[in-house]
Amino acid sequence: METNITSRRAYLNKTFKERVNKKLGHLDGFFKDSAVANIVAIEEKGRETIELTIRSGGMVFRAQKTTLNFIESFDLALSAIMRQLLKNKTRLEKRFKSRAYEKDYAELLPREENEEQTTPDYNVVKSKKFIIKPMDVQEAILQMNLIEHEFYVFVDVATNDLNVVYKRRNGGYGLIEATPIVD
Repeated sequence: METNITSRRAYLNKTFKERVNKKLGHLDGFFKDSAVANIVAIEEKGRETIELTIRSGGMVFRAQKTTLNFIESFDLALSAIMRQLLKNKTRLEKRFKSRAYEKDYAELLPREENEEQTTPDYNVVKSKKFIIKPMDVQEAILQMNLIEHEFYVFVDVATNDLNVVYKRRNGGYGLIEATPIVD
């Protein structure tokens, strides 16, 4: 697994980077060689945040944790990723290495979270169909605000791609541009 470590307003020592590489090495059993792990360390107002994102085979796993030190934040983010993997293991086994889940990864999870959890059933409770009109981003944001939703799906008039605009928690808007994976 390729690992990229970035820091914002923070200094990361060699020991931290070695620890990150060692712990992420435990996840090599799950992911193919093309997996990429991006770690962003942010220090702000005495708190240290780790954003951990792992991309593999079109799947994205992401966790963000904030504590008083980077090591604890990283450990919590890694255990959150592990919970995501183990929670959805039956759905993910077909996409990742077939024998990955036979190994016991309990040492990566905090003690109280090692108990067996049932896999949730993803039942679609409501389905909608609607016609998507090509529009620009500004019109999509206007439409989203008019119907008072948190997000809005539209086709970009310039690129003819399916996109999503959404309201961000800290104010402002976000844009997700969908690009199909070509194998």
